[in-house]
Amino acid sequence: MGNDDIRHFSGAGVETVDDNIRLGKQIDKVLSFIKNGEWFSLSQISEAINAPHASVSAQLRNLRKREHGSYIIERKNEGSGYHLYRLSGVDTEQTSPRIKPSQRIISALQARVKQLETAIKTADPIELGRIKGELEKGSE
Repeated sequence: MGNDDIRHFSGAGVETVDDNIRLGKQIDKVLSFIKNGEWFSLSQISEAINAPHASVSAQLRNLRKREHGSYIIERKNEGSGYHLYRLSGVDTEQTSPRIKPSQRIISALQARVKQLETAIKTADPIELGRIKGELEKGSE
């Protein structure tokens, strides 16, 4: 396993490559256990992967970070300090800001689609030709 294949962690107690390998295996176990999207307590996850509660809690926090996948980990308070956690997706905006276009771009595209739909419905050859020319010009 090359150093590029090793997840990198920071914080107290993370000092060697072996620490990063150990924590990488642990975060992978947490992710594998919660990937079905069901709600789990720290105790359930801890028992399933044979890791301390504090480590599981830390790995749930790590999974939310960009460098560990930007996962959306929901937390539900069940009262008396008891919480449940579940994986509900990936935060694509945090993972890659360019994936999610701005609202301005979305609005412009929606307006363009309406123009095209109108031109097609009315079969206006002049308008269709104008739009075709703009599209060809924009793809150069």
